[in-house]
Amino acid sequence: RDQVRLPGGVTLRGAGADRSVLIAKGRAAISVAGPCAVISGIEVRGDPNATVNGLDSSLPVRVERCRFRALPVGVTLAGAPLSDIVRCEFLDCSVGLRCDRGASPTVWGCVFRGGSVGMVSTGGGTIGVVSVGGSPYVRDNVFAGAQIGLKVEVGGGDEGAIVRNNVFYGCSQSAVTIIAGRSAATAPSVRNNIFEHCGAVAIGTARLLGRVSHGVVHGVEAPWVRAIEGAHDQDLDGSYLVEADAGITLTDAGGIEIADPSVLKGKGLRLCSEEEGTRDVIGPDADCPRPGLVDGPEPPVRFRDGLIANCSAEEHAALKVWGLRSASQEVVRRSGRVFEDHHLPEGGDKTISFDISRFHGEAEIKP
Repeated sequence: RDQVRLPGGVTLRGAGADRSVLIAKGRAAISVAGPCAVISGIEVRGDPNATVNGLDSSLPVRVERCRFRALPVGVTLAGAPLSDIVRCEFLDCSVGLRCDRGASPTVWGCVFRGGSVGMVSTGGGTIGVVSVGGSPYVRDNVFAGAQIGLKVEVGGGDEGAIVRNNVFYGCSQSAVTIIAGRSAATAPSVRNNIFEHCGAVAIGTARLLGRVSHGVVHGVEAPWVRAIEGAHDQDLDGSYLVEADAGITLTDAGGIEIADPSVLKGKGLRLCSEEEGTRDVIGPDADCPRPGLVDGPEPPVRFRDGLIANCSAEEHAALKVWGLRSASQEVVRRSGRVFEDHHLPEGGDKTISFDISRFHGEAEIKP
């Protein structure tokens, strides 16, 4: 039972979420005080009279194989460039992950299940992930039992969120809600997901719903995609979504089972991963590792094994964290991958490169 303030570059590693439990004494169980910290293998709980966040950070952080249980907010990222939330479980939290001030984390292989803690206002009940003004990369997750699986308030950037290969199960209001913030520009790319027994596949502002496609839908009343403009509902073209029953059920551990994966393959959702630059359909496969606290492929640590950015704004935020600024930048291709090189004002050949291949591959899939 403690309140941890984690310095930069430090790893806090438990013996696994089933064995190591941290119970918060104050507002947050873990506060990240310096960049490039890692938290791994811990279950985080809170004091019902005091705790708001399981973890909060405004700096680059990696959270892997942790469980956040019965918290108002499991994790809050404010800015926090180059952050990763990998193979974590969020159980009965009012909000699983909240991304503020343009935070654009990679959210990979997580389970967001239930939601019963009502200590914070979410503007729409319990939510798996809330993104405000950022461009997160949300992939291979399960969202089950919340009112809204993913809520995206689109900001002013030129790159939208990428939402791939997720299963939305029993989200009572909508699997995805997309609304316009100030100076909203690019819509999220929501493709190759499974939507099972949800109130709607997607609802929100009409012009931001055009890239919701290539999904398999079952047990959702039509219209699957609904735009709300003021007091008027407008039905959108859902022709790039298909209806099919693959026999999807939730396991006791919070993962999913697919009784008939051939149905998904027959509808075009057939690949577990894809190469940069693909224009083909992609999606869940029976051979893919299940989400949650299990072994399986996971993305590299974005601030250690090379620099991988989810959006241009995140690159500039990361440079600022390190006390640097970009004098100029250019997009280049090297070894078949796409990089954005930032030339620093010190002169010479001082350059920092960010791999942005995912935004030149998965985001470009065409209907």
